Amino acid sequence: MGICTSQMTKRNGNFLSWRPTIMIIHLNGRLEEFNQPIIACHVLSQHRNCFLASSESMYVDSIAPPIPYDEELELGQIYFLLPLSQAHKVLSLEDLCGLAIKASIALGFTNIKRSPSNVAKIVAQARSSCRVLSGFDAIGALNPQARRGSRRVGF
Repeated sequence: MGICTSQMTKRNGNFLSWRPTIMIIHLNGRLEEFNQPIIACHVLSQHRNCFLASSESMYVDSIAPPIPYDEELELGQIYFLLPLSQAHKVLSLEDLCGLAIKASIALGFTNIKRSPSNVAKIVAQARSSCRVLSGFDAIGALNPQARRGSRRVGF
């Protein structure tokens, strides 16, 4: 799946250097970041009914390989906490779209309020409608009036 981020950030008109972090997207869409390498068991010990999957290893029509319990998580990578019940589930395009939307919201790539209920609504709409949502569609999921004039991209 993979998501690229810039090496620089801009604050108050000045560019600041970006320090890589380990980013974990929780089931409810919350972002947790670590500034130093950690072992997967550090995260998994607090979420016993979940497994970690790297965004780099998620593909349509494949199973997301779980990160081994004793593996060190890499700086600059995005990981998803997923329910153990989905450990052997083949990922669909809709599943990956839902995860991408959840990551976009968690990472602040949209102006949508980052509450777990908003994330759940948008991800549910992406999965149920079987289409890729653009930024305008994601806003439209929360505000039907914003949907007017937006264009959908289909496959």
